Amino acid sequence: MVICMASLLPRLAAAYDYDIATGKVIVASSDPYIIYGTSTVNTITVKTGVAVANVTISNLNIQVTNRFLSAFSVASNATLNLSLVGSNFLMSGRYKAAIEVPAGATLNITNGDANGMLTAMGGGNGAGIGSAKDKKPGRILIISGHISAVGGPGGAGIGCGDNGGDGGVITIAGGTVVAQGGGLGENGCGAGIGGGNASAGGTITITDGKVTATGGTGDWPYLSGAGIGGGTYAPGGLISISGGTIFATRGASTAQDIGAGAESPEIGTNTFVGGSIKTSADAVLGAPVDAASHAAYLLVVSNAVDGTNNISMSLTNMQTGAVYSYAGAGHGDGDLNLYLYLPAGDYPTDSAEMLGFFVNANGASGSMTHNPSDWTDEQRTISALNVHGEAKVLTLIHPLGT
Repeated sequence: MVICMASLLPRLAAAYDYDIATGKVIVASSDPYIIYGTSTVNTITVKTGVAVANVTISNLNIQVTNRFLSAFSVASNATLNLSLVGSNFLMSGRYKAAIEVPAGATLNITNGDANGMLTAMGGGNGAGIGSAKDKKPGRILIISGHISAVGGPGGAGIGCGDNGGDGGVITIAGGTVVAQGGGLGENGCGAGIGGGNASAGGTITITDGKVTATGGTGDWPYLSGAGIGGGTYAPGGLISISGGTIFATRGASTAQDIGAGAESPEIGTNTFVGGSIKTSADAVLGAPVDAASHAAYLLVVSNAVDGTNNISMSLTNMQTGAVYSYAGAGHGDGDLNLYLYLPAGDYPTDSAEMLGFFVNANGASGSMTHNPSDWTDEQRTISALNVHGEAKVLTLIHPLGT
């Protein structure tokens, strides 16, 4: 049944206020809607022709199993501004995304209170947030809130479903985001963020927030998805990170933490200009570059955070003027390090002595003195750096970048 009349409650008299238990909700105007309650059969749909919908979900729980139903769907060419209050759970039937954002549609997610949370679980072959099987998604923007998105088998956590083409346009500008790609038995898998099985990553931009993304793995682990990027058989797409605290984990060793899924003949582009970017296996392909396409190299700064307090730091390349910045409290779980990707150059610091450890392209390792002129030409990645004292300049010289 479709609810046609709003029950106007005192807590927000200007809004349409619905209990999902009483029937399906069709969002038919730009007026504010508040939806709450529990159902296993009723769903929410932003109607065709609604240019901008404004919906708050408050302690909402929808778990549908019908394969033709999405818990929450947005019409193409509509924009949904979704606000989260309390703890919300959405789960769709087979082939469908928990929140379905088709090509041409836009989803903007914010928290309506300090504890706004959303768990979105896609049905088989569907994304957690994004598109259904065989469908390309639109634009997804996460501004704030605590978001957990789990792809159904073969679907991305955030992005497209199985065989959806690519992950659309995904931007994470804040909040806490945990995304898990879905495995698909003996077939391919989805990325945590990006493409479903046989689907490229699309355009993925992270400017802020705490992001944990894990690729899917199935019965055959070699057919796994990237943490951020492509599903099985597909490239990573265009990935840009300029801020935030990121931890990306591939589904299995055949995929990239950031980049292509397993069995992909193509790579993609990774542009890193800010943030702390941690990966489970240092598996990032294509090779990271800065905004000017200079090679960027991993620098792990030891004990850079205390595990509790936020810090704000920036490093300016004296040759190019480019600034690499990070703001946040670090990765947590006892990890006090920061993971920065810097091009070669001189960087002013407040440190007295630079001592560290390098790993070269062939996997050999050795100690690194504070004098960059002593570093060997074999060094490709500085994998650790301990900073202490009062020196003024850290010079990074890499044979693959100038």
